[in-house]
Amino acid sequence: MVQTMVAHPEAPEPRPGEFQLGPAIVVGVVVFALLAATALIGRPFASTHPLDSWFPTDGYRARLSSEQSEDIAYFEWSRPDGLSLANANILGYSAWVYVTDPDPFETRFTRLHIVNADPTGETTAIADTIWTLDTDGARAVIDYSFVEIAGLVEARVAFLVPGRLDLPVNPVAGQTWVSKGQAVTMDRGEVFKNDYKASFVATASARPTCLDVTMDYQVGTVSRWERRTWCPGLGIVDVADSRATWGLTMAAVSVEVDPITPINFAALDNLTFDHRIINAHAYDPTISPRTSPGLLSGGAVFVDRNTPDLRFLRLNDQAATIGWDARPGGHPTASATFGSLTVVANTNRQLVAYNSDGRWVWEARLSDITMVPPVRVGDLVMVVALDGTVSAFELASGALSWRANMGVEIRSAPVAAGEKILVANQAGALACFDLQGRQLWVADAGIPQAMVVSLGPDPVIVYAAQNSMILRAYSLADGHPVWRHRVYENALDLIGLDQILVLRNNAVVLGINWSSGAVLWRWADARAYAAIGGGKRVLLLAESELILLADGGWPVQRWPHELGDVTGIGVFLVADADAVLAIGPKGIEIAVLP
Repeated sequence: MVQTMVAHPEAPEPRPGEFQLGPAIVVGVVVFALLAATALIGRPFASTHPLDSWFPTDGYRARLSSEQSEDIAYFEWSRPDGLSLANANILGYSAWVYVTDPDPFETRFTRLHIVNADPTGETTAIADTIWTLDTDGARAVIDYSFVEIAGLVEARVAFLVPGRLDLPVNPVAGQTWVSKGQAVTMDRGEVFKNDYKASFVATASARPTCLDVTMDYQVGTVSRWERRTWCPGLGIVDVADSRATWGLTMAAVSVEVDPITPINFAALDNLTFDHRIINAHAYDPTISPRTSPGLLSGGAVFVDRNTPDLRFLRLNDQAATIGWDARPGGHPTASATFGSLTVVANTNRQLVAYNSDGRWVWEARLSDITMVPPVRVGDLVMVVALDGTVSAFELASGALSWRANMGVEIRSAPVAAGEKILVANQAGALACFDLQGRQLWVADAGIPQAMVVSLGPDPVIVYAAQNSMILRAYSLADGHPVWRHRVYENALDLIGLDQILVLRNNAVVLGINWSSGAVLWRWADARAYAAIGGGKRVLLLAESELILLADGGWPVQRWPHELGDVTGIGVFLVADADAVLAIGPKGIEIAVLP
């Protein structure tokens, strides 16, 4: 599916008056990004484009297959703005911005991101095409490809000036047109400049209302042909060239699910944190997570606060960089990472799963918008929604396993407890479901603020209601009340350790008896703005350091951090079986668990 072509290196030097690449590329793209960001604030595009109806909506996805290949091509369409593209680390984009100086207030983009995967799910090729919607039609300005063949990696990127006119305004069958310009191709660290010429013929497609557009394309001395079928609202649905023919497929796709690996909290005693720099310069991609980051090998994945994108942040080097980005569609509202899969919910009422390479794996329909992260229970992912529904999807395929309705909106994350799931709605009903979706019991517990479940043979749910300084415990077995205790503190977090539970708010941390709710100890040496824990340890994020407390309430370790102001937004503390990560507006601290 992914096409590659590169011009011969013996291309002529640019003639006088032609564009040159220079060291100011970074400055150019930063200025464009800043202007685009300003343009975005409360300023939607005032008019539509005649080709809007031909391109899919933002976040539209499709799969294509071919009889000539075992691969599946995964398409993801988006309508990004200049800020989103500037932060996406797309090869060639900054050079194109520098050369063409596009108007950030008027330039309209469409992007097609393609990832090819073999039957095992391994990525075999990646491609990106970016069009600008101009007065004469859709012009391809970026053509990028990354292909791995027999273990050899080939990465090529070309930007085109002017862009290749792939689709004119108001295209009709029988129409022909020619597009000419210059292609700058970057291949293996070298830059080649060549003239390009593309000749197009549009004919009626066998698909109703669609057009087959055949292109004869030459860059320098290299040529190829390609036929694309364009359909209104769907974009490109069929592709043919000299090697293969690809078409839409609805075949179900399933992926292998990683087992649940517990975190070894005893290893927190011996952590060594490494600092990573973010947001240090105006030309750096802006890193500001909207949702709690998920940890993947070599980095972290998060929903961006400034753009509706899912981004992977590489953390191997001192300065963090964007590894890949994806476009779930609408505005992402929640996300969670389970092993190598990250699932994202959006305002389009979709749940979209991505693998560790940024390829979308499956998508599912939600009954309504969700505002809290999905939760994994076994091989199911649980989503609660504003319409009061509780939905269970198969993590491997996105298939709906079951759906229940609690009748009132849900704004609090569910809690997994073995093979049970606990959900509380805004009417104060706390319900317990089994993995088949049967409601086992319900209790009147109050509007939820936080809850946690103890370990052992007779687990209890400790529940904090909003604006209450009273903790209540309920039996996990049947929901009957076990104890009620006034702790005189509002619970922002409840964290379950082996022998005690921990209550955190910004002013104080309390150790509390599982059996009675009695306060065992009180720690207020520093204000803590996030906390995680388990076993016999709880890790706190304070204003200037990370502090590890023992379950007896005394500090075990302290690590200074350089995260910036941790009292605001975009501040998170997360962990998985392999690493611990803290992120703030100015930096990241990451430690690998031994």
